[in-house]
Amino acid sequence: MRQGPAEFGSDRDIQWDLAKVWNDELVNVGALRSPTIDGADDFSRVHWFIEDLAPRHLFDAAVVEIWTPEQLEEARKEVEATLGKYLDGWGF
Repeated sequence: MRQGPAEFGSDRDIQWDLAKVWNDELVNVGALRSPTIDGADDFSRVHWFIEDLAPRHLFDAAVVEIWTPEQLEEARKEVEATLGKYLDGWGF
């Protein structure tokens, strides 16, 4: 599940200093940024929910063709576990 900076940055080489400079310049020119757009957080949560529950590789014909039935089943189980985490987090 993607729920914050720790998960976001867990396996990426993110240049945080550059990101801060970029953000500061966007602020300076008055550009719209996700923190300043009403509903952007909700949109982001829906986006990642869909990405987590319908990962592209499960719908990519080339991947489905080369993966074994066992690999596909494992991927489906991972999606099922992810859905369970979302539901638990929402109190269901």
